[in-house]
Amino acid sequence: MQRVFLKYGARLGSISLKHISFGGIPYSGRVYKTCALASTKYSMGKLQFSTKTTETENKEHETLKRRIIWQTRKRGILESDLLLSAFVSENINTMSKPLLLEFDQFISEHNDWDLFHWISGAKQPSTHIQRLEIFQLLVAYVSKEAKLLSNSKLQRMPNLEEIKN
Repeated sequence: MQRVFLKYGARLGSISLKHISFGGIPYSGRVYKTCALASTKYSMGKLQFSTKTTETENKEHETLKRRIIWQTRKRGILESDLLLSAFVSENINTMSKPLLLEFDQFISEHNDWDLFHWISGAKQPSTHIQRLEIFQLLVAYVSKEAKLLSNSKLQRMPNLEEIKN
């Protein structure tokens, strides 16, 4: 059990501790937070309430998607920015959370030039990288778009409005 002590006046969800009273006396004691897999439970004396973690998971998922969009647009070199941002704009809304985490780790661990050379096929990456699902998706996307170079999405960075839809 994890215990968290909050100060008087702190907010838990939409309930303010300033407004909770027991028999007309404002509550100024400690608040204990108990963590469980399905929900987070708070108890204050006899009063207990919980918050669902699905809201938190959805916020984390959206935050991860926004961070990936930003990281693929602001890498440092234009070549990798074009490849990665075009891929993300087309695929981010259909990617699962584990795939998003794999993509986030993949672009965070490797430098721009290595990513560009590996994805474009100029250099051969290690077998570990070749086995990654996200790497295979990136290579397939870039090779498909390279064949359609006259109308390719790889020539310019996609608008942010295109990504959100």
